[in-house]
Amino acid sequence: MIVIFAVEVKKTEDRMKISNLKLLILFAIVLFAGATQHAHSQSIKDITIKEYYWGTPLSKVLDDLQSKYGIKIEYDSTVVAKYTFDDKGRFYSGTTVERAFYAICQDIEELSFYIDENEVVHLQTGAIPKGMGYNLSMTVPEDVEDKTIKIAAEEIFINSKYDGEPTRTDITISGIIKDKDTGETLSYAAVVVDGTSNGATSNVDGYFTLFNVPSDTSRIIISYIGYHMGIYFLTPETDLSSIEIELQSRSSTLEEVVVSAGREELMQTTDKVGVVKMSPKLISELPMIGEKDIFRSFQLLPGVSGSNESSSGLFVLGGTPDQNLVLYDGFTVYHVDHLFGMFSAFNSNAVKDVQLHKGGFESQFGGRISSVMEIVGKDGNEKHFNIGGDIGLLSANVFTEIPIAKKLTLLMAGRRSWKSFIYNDIFDSFNEASDDVTATPPAGAPGRGGGGGRGMKMKENTTPSSYFYDLNAKLTYKPTNKDMISYSFFNGKDDLDNSREINRTRNGMTMSGGTTDVTEWGNWGMSTTWSRKWSNKYYSNALISMSDYFSNRDLSMSRVSNTSTRERSSIEDNNLRDYTFKFDNELKLNSANQLEFGIQATHLTVDYDYTLNDTTVIQQRNDKGLITALFLQDRIKLFNKLTLVPGVRVSYYDVTEKTYFEPRASVKYNLNGRISFKGAWGHYYQFANRIIRTDISSGSKDFWVLGDGDVVPVSYAEHFILGASYETKDYLFDVEGYYKN
Repeated sequence: MIVIFAVEVKKTEDRMKISNLKLLILFAIVLFAGATQHAHSQSIKDITIKEYYWGTPLSKVLDDLQSKYGIKIEYDSTVVAKYTFDDKGRFYSGTTVERAFYAICQDIEELSFYIDENEVVHLQTGAIPKGMGYNLSMTVPEDVEDKTIKIAAEEIFINSKYDGEPTRTDITISGIIKDKDTGETLSYAAVVVDGTSNGATSNVDGYFTLFNVPSDTSRIIISYIGYHMGIYFLTPETDLSSIEIELQSRSSTLEEVVVSAGREELMQTTDKVGVVKMSPKLISELPMIGEKDIFRSFQLLPGVSGSNESSSGLFVLGGTPDQNLVLYDGFTVYHVDHLFGMFSAFNSNAVKDVQLHKGGFESQFGGRISSVMEIVGKDGNEKHFNIGGDIGLLSANVFTEIPIAKKLTLLMAGRRSWKSFIYNDIFDSFNEASDDVTATPPAGAPGRGGGGGRGMKMKENTTPSSYFYDLNAKLTYKPTNKDMISYSFFNGKDDLDNSREINRTRNGMTMSGGTTDVTEWGNWGMSTTWSRKWSNKYYSNALISMSDYFSNRDLSMSRVSNTSTRERSSIEDNNLRDYTFKFDNELKLNSANQLEFGIQATHLTVDYDYTLNDTTVIQQRNDKGLITALFLQDRIKLFNKLTLVPGVRVSYYDVTEKTYFEPRASVKYNLNGRISFKGAWGHYYQFANRIIRTDISSGSKDFWVLGDGDVVPVSYAEHFILGASYETKDYLFDVEGYYKN
């Protein structure tokens, strides 16, 4: 602050009067004095030490820290008098107090420290009394002896270090990762053995398994987006088959974390090709239009865009939104936005984890030819009752987490739009059409439903109204530490009423009547999931789900004049119902091989009806189809740098009575913790398609139908993807070249 001020004075001194300059200098002196006083009175957690000591007695170092930074230190002068930084210097560059004293105790092993509730540092010999101070959750310095870790963010010791000798070597460990405050499991957390590149990722339910751990005294490092990095010390007494690790949520912006097996960022690439992971907790740090939006956040990535700046839909690597598979707690969501595409239909307060597979996705996913988005809903707080919400310029939402019983939790969330000047402007920008029954409806609505509004051939009394809402609920039951049963529900809907009345006289001609124009669209779905960790090596997940998409438009017009009466009407309905069963499995053969296999079945029913004047049927379809699929893939890790995933998916579609063979493969090579090269290839089929009609009759412009292999083909794509990624503290550089056949 003072340096900037000095520069400003220098730049303007030729134009300033002497009296004003004196006042500025006086102000600077007062400001400097206040800042200095503040430095001595601020919390110990906010103090940053910048010093260098060489050949300095420890007693002088402590005196220096007390006088310069106002740190209160209690120690035995006769004890510290024996120690001097002779053999090596000690350099503190922007170091916190905790890290500074941790480094001192690393250099002088006989010493230990803790910080009490009055922020007094106690430096002493011998063990620290259990529970004293907060040094058991302190920051680890950058220059710890183990050079395999470079840390520039806060780490938390989950338990105490074991200093004895190991009793077991080359062991396998497994456990579960949870949120310390809520008890909620953390999906896709990174787990690595310190000092090695041996790592793993927790699955969707937070379970992990690590092979070839050096010993039962090894140190395990755990990282997850939006959380402090955790350090867990194994001991001979540790139950290696059921380790429970709790991470502390981070309340502020993440700093850089570099570990040999991963990093912690707002968005992360993963060990899977083309997969980007994001924490909904941190979405508010990204540029938004007044709302935290999951889909819009991914539009910041290369290869992902919206149809325009106001759309939350995703066009991934040249694909269209209907070619994306969107899974919410395992069930497919067919309509994913609100307000003509302005916002996604998912409330970030109800979402725990999001992963986007941009292309070349693996064999467990099918039925789409562009990309896959996996959304995992929150389980709820199992420790405390919690309620909260947000009020924005366009909507308000509320959520609550209820620990019903020791092993049973409930999460509920709801969001609804409310009228504001911004909402009205957005609505009006999409609501320009003519008053004819065959008018083109607002862009962005599913099926292009709606219509009317401004642009009329005559003035009319019209007050268009629109609103949207979405609801989420999830009930989670954990009968044992190996089982998890959950029920998830989602309902999102938009409603547009564009009705209007006409009553006008001109040149002796009277015109009266009105238009009824009501459109609603949305999606609701639910799933029941049972997952079980059978052993350290085998995990399974069974799911039954249902999803229902609907888009309905009721449009009628009446015009009565002195000489004629004209009436027209149209009704358009499109419904898609999806029943799905999945049984997915993971079998870890060893540290280098993980087999993933399963069976999936989906029954689809799609209805589309378009009728004019109650009697004239323009289009009428009723399609049913059953898709059954098997998949198998092997996740192979070689040399701790190379990951190969060959796989195959075989689907049978009863409408065409054909079997579809979908071979796939991906490869990723990690040059180091920041640079990686990747490639993927695969065949993909899509059986439910959104059709855009080009006939003269209007109504909806697009609707869902099932492919029949004749009039409506089964969509097909072949992906070729090559790319490279480079990550820095603040940026992710990702370059991909793709070809779709």
